[in-house]
Amino acid sequence: MNSRRKFLNKSLLGIGSLPVLSALSGLPASFLISGQAQAATGEAKFCILSTSSGGQPLNIYAPGAFPKNGNDPANRIGHPVAGQNGINYTVGNTTLDVSHLANPGMRRFGADNMIAAQMFDFLPDNFANHLCHGWYVSGTNAHPELNKVLTAHGALKSQYGATENLAAVIAQENAGALGTLYAYPVGLGREFTPSSQGKTAPRLSPESLSELFGGADGSLPVDGEDFLAIYQSFVDSYYRNVYRTELSPSQRVFVDNHLLSVTEAEETGGELDLLLNCPNQYTPDLECTSSTDGLPTLQQDGFAVEEEDYWHQFNQLRTALALLYLRITPVVTVDHRYGGDNHGDANLERETLESLSTMAVLSDFHRLLTQHSRFQTIADKLVFAGVDVFGRTVELRDGRDHYGDSTAGFIWGQHLSNTVLGGPGNGKVSAYDAATGVVSANGNVGPDESLPSFLKTVMCASGMSLETVNQRLQQGIASSAIFA
Repeated sequence: MNSRRKFLNKSLLGIGSLPVLSALSGLPASFLISGQAQAATGEAKFCILSTSSGGQPLNIYAPGAFPKNGNDPANRIGHPVAGQNGINYTVGNTTLDVSHLANPGMRRFGADNMIAAQMFDFLPDNFANHLCHGWYVSGTNAHPELNKVLTAHGALKSQYGATENLAAVIAQENAGALGTLYAYPVGLGREFTPSSQGKTAPRLSPESLSELFGGADGSLPVDGEDFLAIYQSFVDSYYRNVYRTELSPSQRVFVDNHLLSVTEAEETGGELDLLLNCPNQYTPDLECTSSTDGLPTLQQDGFAVEEEDYWHQFNQLRTALALLYLRITPVVTVDHRYGGDNHGDANLERETLESLSTMAVLSDFHRLLTQHSRFQTIADKLVFAGVDVFGRTVELRDGRDHYGDSTAGFIWGQHLSNTVLGGPGNGKVSAYDAATGVVSANGNVGPDESLPSFLKTVMCASGMSLETVNQRLQQGIASSAIFA
């Protein structure tokens, strides 16, 4: 053990920081330090948790927000009307505009064939088919209360019994099985500062990610070739000084099964290179791009979207995928936008702009996962979930006000189906049956249990066992209906 620590300390001083060595070698930091690592269970998932303290009007457009008949509570939701504003985008040969928020789409969600806004029709099928939505009462009406929602108003607990937020609980439970460097979440979003066990976790911008990777002297390699040289030097030294002299037979088997090949290390070095040396903007083809100041729109996959709205969300998601691929953390928090705090948005221009740009972001997020080899390796180990502090009022009053009684969240994962948990009601959200997600007046998930039930379902989707989930949160009912 002493020689292993001496070797590691020498390596950190000479060729890189612990995060760099762990990422490039594929060996968990805990194993490099102590020779111990938790065996993967096959269930634990990485999680991107998207949040908003602004309160998004997803409840105006999500599955269930458009009526199926004259008695449907969705009839009371005030959607925009065609021609209400002049915002439009081109998708292939189709023009997307406010009418795609105003009108119901063709796609159906959940066991009860819930209807969403037409803009959801333009999501890739393989993304939409695994996209779940959950309706809940947030119990909040003020922007600073997001942490109350993420802790189920104090009911969600850590393994030590203290109140904990959703991001931290998932990170604490899944870090060992995923072999991540840190057991706490990393924040990239502007609207939520993650914490874990009472301490503030890192909230970073893409520009400040080097804080996670700095070596003992604060230096960092500058390009992919340097990273590959680090890998080769480290592996050679590790085999000479630790593998042959310090490791037991079972530990050697672990190294043989987890150590990255030269090709894999080269790809990882390329990812680190992009992550650290191209912090501002990427194209969906993972190319570093210079500033687009002065360009009013960005054209991608048929979408022409406002630059800032698109880049803000896309760069956070792309950076989140890189951090998860490199096994830095089990959970990354980001932002999402569908119109936000739009009290004065009389013509719903902001709501239209941000909602349609988010469709472009989700489309390109799916493209990252399915078309790039690095991220394909984690695509089936990923959950992408969204939680808002509250929804927006269904009536139009020169925009929309806060509305905690009707909030819509989402969960995506390749192991999930396009389930809908509940739906809007005539005041609070409707009760539903946890086994199916279908709205029912006699459902076992009532409006007041809908928030803890949704958080429980996110935790189960992230691979936590139902037993552990019920220990951490003793309210609500997790829904098994989401699993494909």
